[in-house]
Amino acid sequence: MKQRYFCVFVVLFIAVLCQAAASERTYNVLFIQSYTSQTPWHRDLNQGLVKGFKDNGLKVNITTEYLDADFWAFRSEKVIMRRFCERARDRETDLIVTSSDEAFYTLFACGDSLPLQIPVVFFGIKYPDEKLFAAHPNVCGYTVNPDFDIILREAQRLFPKRKEVICVIDNSFLSNKGLEDFQEEWEVFQKDNPDYDMKIYNTQNQTTSHIISAICYPRNSYGRVVIAPKWSPFLSFVGKNSKAPVFATQNVGLTNGVFGAYDCDAYTSAMQAAQRASSVLKGTSPKDVGVTEIPQGFIYDYKQLEFFHVNPDKIGSKGTVVNEPYWEKYKLLFILLYPSILALLIASIVWLMRVNRREAKRRVQAQTRLLVQNKMVEQRNEFENVFHSIRDGVITYDTDLHIHFTNRSLLQMLHLPFDIGGRVYEGMMAGSIFKIYHNGQDILHKMLKEVAKTGKSVMIPQGAFMKEVQEKDLTVDGAMTDPKGILYNPVRRIGEAWVVSNGDQTDAIRDCFAVGRPWEEALRASTFKQDAPDFTPRISAIVNPDGSFEMSILKHADGDRCTREFFAYEGVDEGCGYFISTYQGDGNPLPTFAGEPIPVTLPTPDALWAALNDDNKVSLYANVGGEVTLYNKNLGD
Repeated sequence: MKQRYFCVFVVLFIAVLCQAAASERTYNVLFIQSYTSQTPWHRDLNQGLVKGFKDNGLKVNITTEYLDADFWAFRSEKVIMRRFCERARDRETDLIVTSSDEAFYTLFACGDSLPLQIPVVFFGIKYPDEKLFAAHPNVCGYTVNPDFDIILREAQRLFPKRKEVICVIDNSFLSNKGLEDFQEEWEVFQKDNPDYDMKIYNTQNQTTSHIISAICYPRNSYGRVVIAPKWSPFLSFVGKNSKAPVFATQNVGLTNGVFGAYDCDAYTSAMQAAQRASSVLKGTSPKDVGVTEIPQGFIYDYKQLEFFHVNPDKIGSKGTVVNEPYWEKYKLLFILLYPSILALLIASIVWLMRVNRREAKRRVQAQTRLLVQNKMVEQRNEFENVFHSIRDGVITYDTDLHIHFTNRSLLQMLHLPFDIGGRVYEGMMAGSIFKIYHNGQDILHKMLKEVAKTGKSVMIPQGAFMKEVQEKDLTVDGAMTDPKGILYNPVRRIGEAWVVSNGDQTDAIRDCFAVGRPWEEALRASTFKQDAPDFTPRISAIVNPDGSFEMSILKHADGDRCTREFFAYEGVDEGCGYFISTYQGDGNPLPTFAGEPIPVTLPTPDALWAALNDDNKVSLYANVGGEVTLYNKNLGD
């Protein structure tokens, strides 16, 4: 008993392994189409075949061959088919798929042994040969038997006033088989409709002019309907010019003049054939799969419906419509799309109008601000002139206890440089240049806060005194410190040019420019700072309106001489610059900067300020695109 279960388990395990191997293997498949790659549905056949194999999880390499049966004679078709088989044998083909009668019957009539050695799956066969199927157990597939009675009755329903049927054939085997089938169905149809007549035209036995005259001239074709048991290239020409609706049994005639075809969908039938081929490749015997007839339906050409004034709604559920324009196919979508586009266009116009209105308002506000600023500048200048004319010392503060204005008299009183104006001290905290003491305590901040709080004047207490923060003379190692060494304009704008420096040479450069002299002339009159033993160099730069710029360094040389170095640059890429400094490291004395300015990538002002040494940095001026940022360690950055 245990041995029996073990054998069953081994068999099931082997079956699972075979199934897994089949799904992982890549198969070579030969797909033979009966006609050319110019037929309207050949692409649907290829895509349907690929989809069917993919849905079944098989990896396949599909090679498509086109027999072109409408062009070649049967003898030539057999020669071509043998070439297909030879090439397929070289590729080690695992399975053959054929489409339509010509490909299948020529494959087994060509004399090659390949279709006898590997499985063959067919579809689209109109006239099946049951004996041939029975003789080859490696054959399976789908048939689509034509039903001319259904075609005749559909033509009668759509064109009840056309009571003459023209059957167009040729001498091919399939056309003759179709004629036999049609004549059998015609006898049944005529018994029910004795007022109908029928004529047969053979395109190879009769002159083509008779056929053209019969169905292409309106005076002859107005009461006629054409039936084509087999489509041919000649019918493609006649059908496109026919004034009588043409019904066929092959979808290959669609878009080539056929009004309607009673056939199966090309894509669906190819996909079903691929599904059947997949089961065969996975191990199912073709004999067990067998032959199945696929249900058919009417397929109509939209342009033919329009030409013969047949409303597509009249087709109903009896068929499908192809070759339909996108406007008709997606009419509802277009109906919804047009109002949506119109609404979007209106919304865009409204939005643009609002944006333009906001922009106009912003420009007006900007112009107003500019006028106000100019007015405030005028008022400030007038205010300064008034306060500078006062002989007593005057200082004003803002509500944040920062210095707002100092007049010259106060600066003279405090022994501070007064020829550069009082704007130098603007923004400094109260107590930066003097303090007021009473009973040993600095009361300046307290008094200013009380004024800001109450809005009233506060009298300075009796006995209070003012102490200067900056003395007139500051002694360092027995030397006298020049106030100009710490109080100067580091940045000046001269028209569209900018001048920067680390000393009072900024104003000297500006004065030279004012009289049209080169900036080098101002620097030849300047020298390094007399702060031995370091002798701090004077560094300067000017940026011209065209983007070019120049740099300079004035440094101490042996013999107490001054070396003046100038560097001129035509410009620099955005985000880059050149770096020059007073010193190039620590030491005693400090080593002076040497060499040319160093190319650098410019960081953001915040990053540059953060990177400076906390013990040595004092202030930073940054101008990025006209936006000025000032940093000062003593003012809380």
